[in-house]
Amino acid sequence: MRLSLFLVLCLAVSGCGNDSNEPAVSTAGEEITDIPTTCEEGDLIIVDEELGEGAAATRESRVLVNYVGKLEDGTVFNDFDNVPFRLNEVVPGFREGIAGMKPGGVRTLTIPPMMAYGPEGSRAPNGQLVIPHCATLTFEIELLEVL
Repeated sequence: MRLSLFLVLCLAVSGCGNDSNEPAVSTAGEEITDIPTTCEEGDLIIVDEELGEGAAATRESRVLVNYVGKLEDGTVFNDFDNVPFRLNEVVPGFREGIAGMKPGGVRTLTIPPMMAYGPEGSRAPNGQLVIPHCATLTFEIELLEVL
Protein backbone atom coordinates (compact mmCIF):
# COMPACT_ATOMS: atom_id res chain seq x y z
CA MET A 1 0.00 0.00 0.00
CA ARG A 2 2.74 2.49 0.92
CA LEU A 3 4.67 1.72 -2.28
CA SER A 4 1.51 2.27 -4.35
CA LEU A 5 0.83 5.57 -2.61
CA PHE A 6 4.45 6.63 -3.22
CA LEU A 7 4.18 5.84 -6.93
CA VAL A 8 0.90 7.74 -7.22
CA LEU A 9 2.45 10.77 -5.49
CA CYS A 10 5.51 10.54 -7.72
CA LEU A 11 3.36 10.57 -10.84
CA ALA A 12 1.07 13.32 -9.57
CA VAL A 13 3.68 15.65 -8.13
CA SER A 14 6.82 15.26 -10.23
CA GLY A 15 5.40 14.07 -13.50
CA CYS A 16 7.74 11.07 -13.63
CA GLY A 17 6.57 8.79 -16.39
CA ASN A 18 4.80 11.68 -18.13
CA ASP A 19 5.69 11.30 -21.80
CA SER A 20 3.34 14.01 -23.05
CA ASN A 21 4.36 17.58 -23.68
CA GLU A 22 1.87 18.76 -21.08
CA PRO A 23 3.32 20.14 -17.84
CA ALA A 24 3.18 18.02 -14.71
CA VAL A 25 0.32 18.97 -12.41
CA SER A 26 0.04 18.53 -8.65
CA THR A 27 -3.05 17.07 -7.03
CA ALA A 28 -4.06 20.65 -6.17
CA GLY A 29 -4.13 21.46 -9.90
CA GLU A 30 -1.07 23.72 -9.80
CA GLU A 31 1.49 23.49 -12.60
CA ILE A 32 4.90 22.18 -11.48
CA THR A 33 7.95 23.68 -13.16
CA ASP A 34 9.92 21.00 -14.98
CA ILE A 35 13.28 20.38 -13.38
CA PRO A 36 16.04 19.16 -15.69
CA THR A 37 17.57 15.78 -14.94
CA THR A 38 20.91 16.54 -16.58
CA CYS A 39 22.95 19.63 -17.39
CA GLU A 40 25.40 20.45 -20.14
CA GLU A 41 28.91 19.26 -19.40
CA GLY A 42 31.63 21.84 -19.02
CA ASP A 43 35.17 22.33 -17.80
CA LEU A 44 36.34 23.95 -14.61
CA ILE A 45 38.16 27.18 -15.55
CA ILE A 46 40.85 28.38 -13.14
CA VAL A 47 42.45 31.80 -13.54
CA ASP A 48 45.19 32.85 -11.11
CA GLU A 49 44.86 36.58 -10.49
CA GLU A 50 47.63 36.63 -7.86
CA LEU A 51 49.99 33.86 -6.78
CA GLY A 52 50.45 33.24 -3.08
CA GLU A 53 53.39 31.90 -1.10
CA GLY A 54 53.89 29.03 1.31
CA ALA A 55 52.31 25.59 1.58
CA ALA A 56 49.70 24.85 -1.07
CA ALA A 57 46.20 23.65 -0.18
CA THR A 58 45.35 20.05 -1.02
CA ARG A 59 41.92 18.54 -1.76
CA GLU A 60 41.73 17.50 1.91
CA SER A 61 42.98 20.76 3.46
CA ARG A 62 41.09 22.96 5.86
CA VAL A 63 41.31 26.52 4.56
CA LEU A 64 40.37 30.07 5.48
CA VAL A 65 39.11 32.16 2.54
CA ASN A 66 37.34 35.29 1.42
CA TYR A 67 35.05 34.69 -1.55
CA VAL A 68 32.29 36.07 -3.71
CA GLY A 69 30.00 33.72 -5.65
CA LYS A 70 28.11 34.94 -8.71
CA LEU A 71 25.58 33.56 -11.16
CA GLU A 72 26.12 33.90 -14.91
CA ASP A 73 24.11 37.14 -14.99
CA GLY A 74 26.40 38.66 -12.34
CA THR A 75 23.98 38.23 -9.42
CA VAL A 76 25.94 37.76 -6.20
CA PHE A 77 24.57 34.82 -4.19
CA ASN A 78 27.38 34.60 -1.59
CA ASP A 79 29.89 37.13 -0.27
CA PHE A 80 31.87 35.96 2.75
CA ASP A 81 35.05 36.95 4.56
CA ASN A 82 37.18 34.75 6.81
CA VAL A 83 35.29 31.53 6.12
CA PRO A 84 36.94 28.30 7.30
CA PHE A 85 35.99 24.94 5.74
CA ARG A 86 37.39 21.59 4.67
CA LEU A 87 37.81 21.23 0.93
CA ASN A 88 36.55 17.63 1.01
CA GLU A 89 33.17 18.96 2.24
CA VAL A 90 32.37 21.38 -0.60
CA VAL A 91 31.21 21.02 -4.21
CA PRO A 92 33.81 19.39 -6.50
CA GLY A 93 34.53 22.56 -8.50
CA PHE A 94 35.38 24.49 -5.34
CA ARG A 95 37.56 21.65 -4.02
CA GLU A 96 39.43 21.20 -7.31
CA GLY A 97 39.69 24.94 -7.91
CA ILE A 98 41.24 25.78 -4.54
CA ALA A 99 43.61 22.81 -4.40
CA GLY A 100 47.09 24.02 -5.27
CA MET A 101 46.49 27.61 -4.12
CA LYS A 102 48.93 29.16 -1.68
CA PRO A 103 48.10 31.70 1.05
CA GLY A 104 47.78 35.19 -0.40
CA GLY A 105 46.69 33.77 -3.75
CA VAL A 106 43.61 35.01 -5.58
CA ARG A 107 41.75 32.90 -8.15
CA THR A 108 38.69 33.20 -10.28
CA LEU A 109 36.88 29.89 -10.76
CA THR A 110 34.19 29.26 -13.35
CA ILE A 111 32.47 26.09 -12.21
CA PRO A 112 30.24 24.15 -14.61
CA PRO A 113 26.89 22.90 -13.28
CA MET A 114 27.88 19.26 -12.84
CA MET A 115 30.82 20.31 -10.62
CA ALA A 116 28.54 22.61 -8.60
CA TYR A 117 24.85 22.04 -7.78
CA GLY A 118 23.78 20.29 -10.99
CA PRO A 119 20.16 19.93 -12.02
CA GLU A 120 18.91 20.33 -8.45
CA GLY A 121 20.28 23.80 -7.86
CA SER A 122 20.51 24.93 -4.24
CA ARG A 123 17.82 26.21 -1.90
CA ALA A 124 17.92 28.40 1.19
CA PRO A 125 16.55 26.93 4.44
CA ASN A 126 13.21 28.64 3.67
CA GLY A 127 12.97 26.69 0.39
CA GLN A 128 13.75 29.62 -1.92
CA LEU A 129 15.87 28.61 -4.92
CA VAL A 130 19.18 30.50 -4.50
CA ILE A 131 21.21 28.80 -7.21
CA PRO A 132 19.14 27.88 -10.27
CA HIS A 133 19.02 24.49 -11.88
CA CYS A 134 22.08 23.77 -14.08
CA ALA A 135 23.79 27.05 -13.15
CA THR A 136 27.39 27.84 -14.06
CA LEU A 137 28.96 29.66 -11.12
CA THR A 138 31.86 32.10 -10.84
CA PHE A 139 33.82 32.51 -7.62
CA GLU A 140 36.46 35.09 -6.77
CA ILE A 141 38.51 33.48 -4.03
CA GLU A 142 41.32 34.78 -1.84
CA LEU A 143 43.09 32.07 0.15
CA LEU A 144 44.01 33.55 3.50
CA GLU A 145 45.43 30.50 5.22
CA VAL A 146 45.83 26.73 4.99
CA LEU A 147 44.78 25.61 8.48
